[in-house]
Amino acid sequence: MVEALLVLPLLLILLNGIIWIGEMGRAKIVMLIAVREGARCESLGIPGEAVARSICLDNLPIEPQDLEISIERTITKVTVGAKCKFAVPFSNSKGEYYVISTRTAMPLSIL
Repeated sequence: MVEALLVLPLLLILLNGIIWIGEMGRAKIVMLIAVREGARCESLGIPGEAVARSICLDNLPIEPQDLEISIERTITKVTVGAKCKFAVPFSNSKGEYYVISTRTAMPLSIL
């Protein structure tokens, strides 16, 4: 019985870590979708930053100041990038973050 009481907190920490890794994977997928939709809108001439920002903020547990969206246009393509910060789990300090970033490029549509 004492051994189970000693092992139980370790199992809970392990389970919480697995859940956190799943959340980070989900965040990366949401950011990829947001960047792709932003690039699609930008290639059609619609402002894509608002689209990418709203997708990220609606689907991720982050604050608006923790999200950066960048858009670069050239003659033939548009590149949209996103970077967001997540607080580190099990950490008492306020300054520790995980940073997830992604970029995608899309050719400009000729209308």
